[in-house]
Amino acid sequence: MFRNNHGFRANEYRSLSGEELSYKKSLLLILIIMGLGIGSVMLYSRRELKIPELSLKSSNSKSDTQVTCMLVARVGERDLRMGFFMPTEDRDQRDDLLQKLPAIKHDLLISTGRPEFLSTLELRDFESIREHLLMIVNQYAKNPVDDLYFESYYFD
Repeated sequence: MFRNNHGFRANEYRSLSGEELSYKKSLLLILIIMGLGIGSVMLYSRRELKIPELSLKSSNSKSDTQVTCMLVARVGERDLRMGFFMPTEDRDQRDDLLQKLPAIKHDLLISTGRPEFLSTLELRDFESIREHLLMIVNQYAKNPVDDLYFESYYFD
C-alpha cells in the first residue's frame, strides 16, 4: 500500500471517512428526532391552550342539540343493545337530560324485565318502544321531550 501526505494508508483513510459519514448520519437522525419531539410538545401545548378558549364559545354541533343514549342489557337469555337520541330545544334542556340520564337509564333497565315491555321488544314494535322510552324520559325531564329517534337496535 502507498502512503499519502497525512501518513495514512489509502484503505485506512476510506474507513475513517465512512465512520465520519456514519457519525454525521446518526447526529442528523438524533437532531431530527429531537426536532420532532420539540415540535410535538409545542403542538400539544397549543392545543391544550385552545381547549378552554373553544369551550367558552357556543357551537351548533349535534352534541349541543341532542342527547344520545346507548342501552345495553341482558334480558333473560338474550342481549339488548338499543341506541337512540333525543333532539333538545336548547343547551339547558340538553344539560338537564344529561344530568338525569343515569336515573333514566336505570328505569329503562328495570322496565326491560316487565313482560309487556319484553313483548314489544320481541315484536320490534318501535312505536310502542318509543312511547315507553319517552314516558320514562319525560318523568325526569324539566321540559318534556317530544321526539326520540333510534340509531341502532339489536335484540337476540
